[in-house]
Amino acid sequence: MAIREVRLNFFGNENIRELNGTIGQPFTWFMDGVMRGRFKSYSGIEVKGINIVNCNFREAGFKCSDTWETLLNTHQIELPFVPKMFVGEQVTQVITGIKYFCEIAKNSPLPQVKLISEHALESLTDQKILEAIEKADEYYAYMLEQHRQGT
Repeated sequence: MAIREVRLNFFGNENIRELNGTIGQPFTWFMDGVMRGRFKSYSGIEVKGINIVNCNFREAGFKCSDTWETLLNTHQIELPFVPKMFVGEQVTQVITGIKYFCEIAKNSPLPQVKLISEHALESLTDQKILEAIEKADEYYAYMLEQHRQGT
């Protein structure tokens, strides 16, 4: 088994959940590009049964553990949402999310998560973020159209 996807998720009121589209989806597209072709680097006995890594931000009132834990096929951390972290234009917000994930990933007990964060920082450019935003927007438009068509 290997880690196949890294996500940044936002839970809480509607305004916070909207960040899943503006920050979370481009983050996932960027990380997918970072990981493509490197999946063997993200496999090993430490990640047996794990294929998803989640960094979850939760609104005040939700349980946050601030420590990495493994549940079923997911390795994740639950963090309090701090609105002032994600200010500025979308590119800046996505870059902030990536850098924050990479900082948090240093505390993961899994060497593969730490390696993904190193690769992400090495790959981080505004151009790659703009490409990830474009891909996320295209996918969202496609999903909306599929929904409208009832398929």
